[in-house]
Amino acid sequence: MRVLNAGQFAEYARRQIAAADEILTRHGRVAGDLCRCERPWPCPVAASCVSMREHYRARLAVVEATMRLPVVGTARVPRLPVLRRLVGGLVRAVRWEDR
Repeated sequence: MRVLNAGQFAEYARRQIAAADEILTRHGRVAGDLCRCERPWPCPVAASCVSMREHYRARLAVVEATMRLPVVGTARVPRLPVLRRLVGGLVRAVRWEDR
C-alpha cells in the first residue's frame, strides 16, 4: 500500500472526480424508470459514481482547507512551586494550583 502526501492525494482525488463525472455523462434518468444505459432506475453504476464523487469531493475539501503551521519552538514550561503549609501540626506539600 502506497502512502500519498497531500498534493498527491489531491491530484488523485481530482482524477477520481473527473472519472466519475465522465461516467455519469453516459448515465441518467430518461423516459420512465430507465437509465440511459437501459438499466432500471436507479442505476447502480450511476449511484456508485455519485457516491464516489461525493466521497472524494469531501476529502478534497478537507485536504485543501488544511494548511501547515510553522513550528515556533518548544518552550519549557516551568514547574509551579510547591508550597509547604502547617496543617494540624504537620507540614504538608500543597501544589500551587490547589491553593
